[in-house]
Amino acid sequence: MVKKTQRGFSLLELLIVVSIVMVIAAMATPSVLNTVRRYQLESAARNVASVLMRARYEAIRLNRRVNTIYFVDPIGNDPPAYGVDEGSPGPPVTTIPDGILQDTEPQMPLSTAVTMVGTGPGVPAFATMGTNYTAAAVTVLGPPGLPTYQISYGSVGTVIYQPTPGAGNPWIESNTVYVILLQHNITQQYAAVTVTPAGRVRVWIWNGSEWA
Repeated sequence: MVKKTQRGFSLLELLIVVSIVMVIAAMATPSVLNTVRRYQLESAARNVASVLMRARYEAIRLNRRVNTIYFVDPIGNDPPAYGVDEGSPGPPVTTIPDGILQDTEPQMPLSTAVTMVGTGPGVPAFATMGTNYTAAAVTVLGPPGLPTYQISYGSVGTVIYQPTPGAGNPWIESNTVYVILLQHNITQQYAAVTVTPAGRVRVWIWNGSEWA
């Protein structure tokens, strides 16, 4: 009877394999992190776009003005959210936006790694979006507070605004392209969501040289 011997890995061999795996992991980590962060930014921008499209749909369906609303939990228990302000379910019931994001209203949470920002130094120019996005035709919505991130839709789905704020003052159709800017807190990369006067929504990502 021939006795078979089984040979395992030596400690040196195991250490070499582990070292190789660690080197490969170290090389791959930055790429993986960049992919995750880009996804966080794009996902937040698409969530904002989804809310804007839902708000337009609700304005047409309800045949009345509907606003979008940006909400930050003052306690910090929940992430920031962007939603549709349809009014108060009551009591009393109101059929106009009340400036409050109710739990029953459509809304999307935003990643805490992404911040909605306004125009300022370092923000890429919008000219690469096309001729309809030149500085003269664009209004950038920015912080702080609710009104600066608010888009209002009329009953036919067009974007409207109130030239003179106040109860009873008229709302008229807008003639500007609105831009909501988002920035990743770590990479500082920008995303943008644009809304045309007709209500068309589009998501853009700044790739370092142009909006795409």
